[in-house]
Amino acid sequence: MSKPYPLNPVISSNTVLAANYNASVACATMMSECLTPHRALDLLEHGAKFDSIVLVNGEGKRLILKMGDPAHWDDETMPKIKSVWLNPHAVEAVEEIRNVLGDQTLGSRPPAHWDYEMG
Repeated sequence: MSKPYPLNPVISSNTVLAANYNASVACATMMSECLTPHRALDLLEHGAKFDSIVLVNGEGKRLILKMGDPAHWDDETMPKIKSVWLNPHAVEAVEEIRNVLGDQTLGSRPPAHWDYEMG
């Protein structure tokens, strides 16, 4: 993949959250960007390799399934997957995502433990 892409995307279809997050300092300093599940999948199909992915309110679970079998997730070669549930319109939403993205354990769960029927 020759074009630059975020190494630590935040997955959400909420346009308010995306605009607020993408305009934040956290977005630039953490090499992150709020992407729709469709855009993130497109990047993966074109060779993107993410370091971590934050799923907001259950979005993007099908994206994870496209990356590999959750029951056999290899933490050494696959991105760290984090999940956060929040009000995307709240002023604190960007800060909550920044905290989850910046913390090594906050929001982390092995993909095999998630309910993939939800999102």
